[in-house]
Amino acid sequence: MLSADRVETVDGRWLRASADGGAAAEARLGDIAAAGGWSPDVLVDPGVKLPGPLVVAAGRTLVRLRTHRDGDGRLTVGAEPLGPHAEVTRVDVVGAELVLSTSDPGPLRARRREDGNERSGAPGRLDLSALG
Repeated sequence: MLSADRVETVDGRWLRASADGGAAAEARLGDIAAAGGWSPDVLVDPGVKLPGPLVVAAGRTLVRLRTHRDGDGRLTVGAEPLGPHAEVTRVDVVGAELVLSTSDPGPLRARRREDGNERSGAPGRLDLSALG
């Protein structure tokens, strides 16, 4: 079993868990998404920072990947298929508000990548200042 002191995304295409001695376990993000997740034989110390959630394509579906430690401290990557998204036809910023014209005028939701802070808005409008 690999005892990782670093877990990171590489080139936006790979997830790598590595140890000081150079040993590593890695997988393509697209492969993780297509497989529905990944549970390598990797132990991750509680002090090791894990990458935040990210969205990748798996065929014609978008999948959100989330890294975490299981109850035994092992690295696991969950994969959550995302629902359909609307096509944006126009984007405007009015003050601190994002205004979108879309093919399906429903409520908007935004998530900050760094910490997962999420905000919802009215149909076609989102107050960006609420994200901080």
